[in-house]
Amino acid sequence: MLTAENLYVQGRHSALHAPTSLMAEPGDILLVQADGASARTSLALTLSGRMKPTSGSLHWNGDSHPGLLRRRSALVDSPEVNEPELHLRVKDLVAEDLALIPRAERPKASPARWLEAMGFGSSGDLWIEQVPAYERIRLLTALALADSRIDLLVLDSPDRHQGDPGAWLPALKDAVAAAADAPGEAGRTRAGRNRAGRNRTEQNSGARDLAVVAVVAQLPPWWSGPAAQEGNAAAPAAPPLESADESGVPAPADASLTATPDSAETEVTA
Repeated sequence: MLTAENLYVQGRHSALHAPTSLMAEPGDILLVQADGASARTSLALTLSGRMKPTSGSLHWNGDSHPGLLRRRSALVDSPEVNEPELHLRVKDLVAEDLALIPRAERPKASPARWLEAMGFGSSGDLWIEQVPAYERIRLLTALALADSRIDLLVLDSPDRHQGDPGAWLPALKDAVAAAADAPGEAGRTRAGRNRAGRNRTEQNSGARDLAVVAVVAQLPPWWSGPAAQEGNAAAPAAPPLESADESGVPAPADASLTATPDSAETEVTA
């Protein structure tokens, strides 16, 4: 389960997205409405553990360690971040993306056989720009889920390809159903290291319960599923104003409060 409380990111000159709280349960599709393409991308990057929040908290299954969230999540089709290049053919995109997955976690089939098995056999020679919105989202979510570690999909503006939710929302429902039918790491044990550097073992003993978060420009008017809105949490407190002494000269401000927006830094992790 993904939980965010008062999640906020301050950019160099202004807020990248407003304070937001939400919860995404396994098996659910959570639609998050955000105004502006930059706010949607910022929120998607932060929710998938790729961008460090300025304030607020973010937990995956109760753990706040960003490395765990990055391992268990996939950022899908984010504009100017990881959206497929239009000059690629589908078969080339699949070959590249599957090669990036660690050998132990990726399918054993060749890219061509993977395309056939996933129902994209006739699409291999198409350019990415030729793929309809539904098939594009279905392809990119299937590629993300080819990594058996992934239990969270975060999509950035899937509605930008076609405003009709019927063109992309069914693909997300299909992804949830497919993940439930094909467990990823069930019964497998992986060794790792925790934040203190000690050995840690991760065990997933159940089915692959996928959580999906889609950050969109508009919520479908008929949508009755889980939903949230950017900026639904309290804004961060503003620093106190400088006070004047008896001579009317403002007292020096605390050095910790004198940083300007230009000095703020935002960390993005690939």
